[in-house]
Amino acid sequence: MNWDITKSKLYGEIMESVASFFGMADATEAEIHDRLQGQKPFADQIAEATSGNELADKLESLTAKVDGMAAQIEGLQNDLSARDARIAELQTQVSGLETSLAEKDNEIATLKSRHESEVKALAGQVSALKAGRQHEQDEGGEKHPAGRKSTAAGTVSIIEGGELAAMVQKKRKAAF
Repeated sequence: MNWDITKSKLYGEIMESVASFFGMADATEAEIHDRLQGQKPFADQIAEATSGNELADKLESLTAKVDGMAAQIEGLQNDLSARDARIAELQTQVSGLETSLAEKDNEIATLKSRHESEVKALAGQVSALKAGRQHEQDEGGEKHPAGRKSTAAGTVSIIEGGELAAMVQKKRKAAF
């Protein structure tokens, strides 16, 4: 038995539903038939619509990711700009510190040369004092002969008592 839709009791309702579904409420049966020609089965159309929705969802998801990445890139560019500014600031500080270091190096060199000249001057004074000083021997205790030094030019040795004094006197007598 073949089923004929035109003889079905629901034919009119089906056609009205199809016409309203396709937005063809005032269309004739022939226009609805032409519209349905070449159409895929309803299940396939639903699958395509669903896959279209999936693509739209994927597109929306990708768009959201791209927007997020664009915001992230903008943030990174701002960070990079801030770091570039900080680098420039630090380079300026480094230049200032290098200039200060060069000045301090010059100051150190000047101080070293002054120190060397002071050392030489003091060494000369020390050697002059050593050459002109009087040799003293102290017995210790309360008797210090420094107060009895001679102001005569030359080296004067002051020795009081003891075996050393006797030895010195013997050498002096032998020298004359």
